[in-house]
Amino acid sequence: MIYYPLSTLILSGATEICIVSTSDGINQFRKLLGTGSQWGLKLFYAVQDSPDGIADGIKIANKAFSSSDSLLVILGDNVFYGQGLGRHISEIIGGQECVIWTQEVSNPENFGIASLDAEGNIESIVEKPKNLNGNLAITGLYYFPENISTIALSTIKSARGEHEITDILNAYLELKKLKHQKLSRGVYWIDSGTTENLLEATQFVSVVQTRQGQLIGAPDEAAWRMNLISELDFNNLLNDMPESTYREQLLKIL
Repeated sequence: MIYYPLSTLILSGATEICIVSTSDGINQFRKLLGTGSQWGLKLFYAVQDSPDGIADGIKIANKAFSSSDSLLVILGDNVFYGQGLGRHISEIIGGQECVIWTQEVSNPENFGIASLDAEGNIESIVEKPKNLNGNLAITGLYYFPENISTIALSTIKSARGEHEITDILNAYLELKKLKHQKLSRGVYWIDSGTTENLLEATQFVSVVQTRQGQLIGAPDEAAWRMNLISELDFNNLLNDMPESTYREQLLKIL
């Protein structure tokens, strides 16, 4: 799973990435990914042992970086796939407004939902609404400008005991610094946090890769496409890999 969000970040231009997980999770990710230098990246690792919410995870990640800067945040169980998506993200980010990516869903009660006014601007955000409140779901992809550290620190735990990402978004909404980008119909997005959704994502990836003969979510390829590593570096990575379908698909690219 980690390869999918990691590839999205790489294709969006990120080169310094912090992975937030439990102590056990971090140990496994560090063993798998190392420093990230093999992909021209600088990887940081931060521990969040208690499930205190996405906003808390953002605060933890922000402390891992040497300087306070804007952040592109992606949830580790989210899969995004679409032609030119990374380029689209890189063209959107960089300003002084918070940006969220949205997509219409058939089950809005399972998501944070953004309601829009007549001009198409966000007027409210409701977390998992029980009553009809629109169906424009907030995906697990967010851009925050440089002041995110200050706003994230201001959040308090909700009734369910978490620092909610919705509180951060509502803070930007009050500042009139929140905008949304609707994912195009050609972009596939799924939150794979449930068994059913994980199965759907598995089936989707399998079908696309089998029919097209191309990998989805390969950080090795993404780093090469973004010129973070040379073709020689890419080839050396493949030579060091054990025999696998993943390696075979990457060899076809070369």
